[in-house]
Amino acid sequence: MSEVPAMQTGKRPGPESRKAPRIPLDLDIDFESEHNFYHGFAENISSGGLFIATYDHAEPGDSVDIKFRLPDSDHPIEVHCEVRWVRPYNPDTPDMPPGMGVRFANIRPADVLRIEAFVREREPIFFDDE
Repeated sequence: MSEVPAMQTGKRPGPESRKAPRIPLDLDIDFESEHNFYHGFAENISSGGLFIATYDHAEPGDSVDIKFRLPDSDHPIEVHCEVRWVRPYNPDTPDMPPGMGVRFANIRPADVLRIEAFVREREPIFFDDE
């Protein structure tokens, strides 16, 4: 049984280093980089970024443009992001989907307010320190 690293090139932030609470979320995400178009599912979101569950991910440091709709809105949010970390597929941990954490790099102030209001209305994700 070979170990697959939890992250590739990019340090996944721990809960103590996050600046904003994250909430669970389940929605479709379309995103593209300079050369590729991808599709994934958002698993959680904060006012600073989100986790996209996908097998076809960009690499840490890459720029991606994402488009999504919050469940309570018909208005799409389009934002330029930076890939901060990647979780590759690992058959030994099937409950942890592969994907990437992205940070919003260029987001309209009105969209930040919409995301913050959405997050405030829901329960944050809490982590054990173990």
